[in-house]
Amino acid sequence: MAEIRWKRLKTAADVRTRLLEALPLGSDSSAIRSFAAAQHVECSEADGGVIRCSAPARGRWPLISAKWLIEFHLESDRLAGITVREGLTGP
Repeated sequence: MAEIRWKRLKTAADVRTRLLEALPLGSDSSAIRSFAAAQHVECSEADGGVIRCSAPARGRWPLISAKWLIEFHLESDRLAGITVREGLTGP
């Protein structure tokens, strides 16, 4: 699996598309954790059927960093959907 260059992806839709290429719907939670570890993505444990992760994103302004906020939605320990949005943090 090739490493995803998170900061080169420009939109949440681009990130979601890349994630679905690597993790098709129906993948189990262990595949998500393996993927996250290989891609250097920070993730929480599943909580209420959701694994929350973050990956670096390209900041648009100086001194403000950005992250892709990713939610993997699980049903019966299988991937049922992915939500992605961009989050900003400041100094």
